[in-house]
Amino acid sequence: MVRLLALSQRLVAAEPVFRAAEVQLAEALAPIRPELGKLDITSLMVLAILEEDKPIGMLILQQCGVRRRWLADDVALMRSLADSIALAVHGARLRSLVSTLGVAEAETGLLMRSSYLQAVMGELGRRGPGESSTLALLQVVPANPRERDNAMNELARTVRSLAQDQAMAFRYSHDTVALMLPQMDIAETEFLVTRLREALESFAIKLTAGIAVASPVNGADPEDAATEWVNRTAIALTVAGVQPSRQCALPPGSPLRA
Repeated sequence: MVRLLALSQRLVAAEPVFRAAEVQLAEALAPIRPELGKLDITSLMVLAILEEDKPIGMLILQQCGVRRRWLADDVALMRSLADSIALAVHGARLRSLVSTLGVAEAETGLLMRSSYLQAVMGELGRRGPGESSTLALLQVVPANPRERDNAMNELARTVRSLAQDQAMAFRYSHDTVALMLPQMDIAETEFLVTRLREALESFAIKLTAGIAVASPVNGADPEDAATEWVNRTAIALTVAGVQPSRQCALPPGSPLRA
């Protein structure tokens, strides 16, 4: 298995996918044919797991005992799975970074606002060309203003329940939570906000939501680009406060004015 892993790494160094319907006939696998026989591997497919076009791991599929001709649909499905693995790895790394930089509140689990800008800068640095990422500010509006703290606790709990794997949640202010949503566009973020609203209805809690998609960095200073994105999200929340829907979403490149 160790020799298979070592050779597989070399096989996908130039091309992200390697396929062999019959491993004993594949010239590229000649150095480890005895080992493949011992492992009873008849057909093999190896895919590189990529983050920003850089390999961070491999996905290896083995058909044992029976020959398998890998179809284009097989490759497309496994490529999608490899991309999902890369996203999960990135999310784990980003959460680890932010947890190191900032402390979470004991009661709500929300990360402190002091780590918010650093996390936004990290996401801008990670994003690949054409990828969407959004920020959302969610302001609680409880039926009883004196229940604001309970409303914030309930919002934090609901975010953990519905978006634990999608969002990083920060305490933005006394009544507002900031969500960073890597690789999510406006439509996906609005759908998440709808789900949160529905879950909070039974607690007589309404949400005002400001959403902004990250603009292309285009060589800008990372801190300036992060500040611009954060500011557009704050403006979207201000605009949302006077909308009947209590929601406003700003696409990339929207002007910094209400």
